Amino acid sequence: NFSTVDINGGTIDGTTIGVSTQSTAKFTSVSVNNSITMNTNMTLSNTSYISLGDPSTDGSWRFAIDSNNLVFQQRISGSWSTRYTVLDGQSE
Repeated sequence: NFSTVDINGGTIDGTTIGVSTQSTAKFTSVSVNNSITMNTNMTLSNTSYISLGDPSTDGSWRFAIDSNNLVFQQRISGSWSTRYTVLDGQSE
């Protein structure tokens, strides 16, 4: 009975999932080789950063909400350094 199929492991190479009947999914990690298209909002926890570039490489950037401020950081000499902060619509 196809309505009771339960896949608990393995891979489904080249198989598109959710084309005709979409649902929810949870992942610990997602790797995308081309692009992501979103037709909704994206919500992150208050401790999540969005990285631009490899987060382990000097010169990369990341940004996040920190204490209700929008913080932009750059990786310099192996550490993240706050380069720009936006709070209450103002910059500091």
